Amino acid sequence: MIYLGRVSDRVPIIPPFGPDHHISKLHSTLHILRIHHFTAPSAGALSFGHIFNLTYARHAMRRPLLEWKDVKALPSDTSIARVPPEQRERLGCWSGRQANDPNPSRVASVVDHLQLDIAYTRVPTEARRDNKERSEEFVEFDRLVPYIFPQHPYRPNPKGFPLLQASPRD
Repeated sequence: MIYLGRVSDRVPIIPPFGPDHHISKLHSTLHILRIHHFTAPSAGALSFGHIFNLTYARHAMRRPLLEWKDVKALPSDTSIARVPPEQRERLGCWSGRQANDPNPSRVASVVDHLQLDIAYTRVPTEARRDNKERSEEFVEFDRLVPYIFPQHPYRPNPKGFPLLQASPRD
């Protein structure tokens, strides 16, 4: 997020960490093994600034770095209250999931904390390390740069990119 903000001359808004944020495959494996208490999605969210020194990072990079709590009124990090769908803010995001995976990685604890209603679009195929392999997991962020320039983003298809998953409200 910080890299993409820097190369596109935009201010990154860094999301919090959720208890299931980076271990979806491990969590699925543990679920198959019937080990259910490995993560607690109801634990709330942990803001990026609680782990990393953003004051130092902003000074060292001479760039603004924001967290969602800097731009939007949010409940406390420990809140697990769910906001009704009609009160959520609509947002479109790219998903880095492989082409052969039909679902984005929707981290409920983070999405609920940020009170968002997200629709996901796949990253452009050209952003993959091996763009001919449908199971390719790696997105090379520098390959996204042409698509995110604020003044003149590259759009290979006038209709836009294919939707991976619509908003839950749609």
